[in-house]
Amino acid sequence: MLHQRGDLSVRELAVKGANEAAKAAMTSMSLMTLSRAPTLWMWCVVRATALVLCCVIQSPVWAQPVSTSEEVQKGHQLAVMVCSACHLAAPDQESLPIRRPAAPAFSAIAQRPNLSAESLETFLMTTHRGLDKPTGMANPQLLDSQVKEVTAYILSLRKKP
Repeated sequence: MLHQRGDLSVRELAVKGANEAAKAAMTSMSLMTLSRAPTLWMWCVVRATALVLCCVIQSPVWAQPVSTSEEVQKGHQLAVMVCSACHLAAPDQESLPIRRPAAPAFSAIAQRPNLSAESLETFLMTTHRGLDKPTGMANPQLLDSQVKEVTAYILSLRKKP
């Protein structure tokens, strides 16, 4: 839901402001000499861009971070879809891993003492298979946001002391 100001949303106000800035720049450019026009044009473009960015950044729709529980839930779904062929990614996954021997279960990985979000994200973004280790884990080619979701899910499996 966008915040409303009168009859216009934040997005509409940003577009309206940018359009007005561009019109003002064009009007000013026609009145100025050609030698100063490029400088003024760039100044107006920068101002209009800054206005749009301020409105976008302050809008709760775009600025609102994904909640931890939502991130964990998305990570769970992704782990079951992508990782379950090799790992026991979740206790509720429909089938056992087809890889023999199975890769470590996510619940076991979560209990590792030196595991951190940063180390897990780095591991997930790196290939661990090669000529020297043909059975190592392949890079799953996840987006950065997906890596964060899977990381949040695995770390959620840690047993509380």
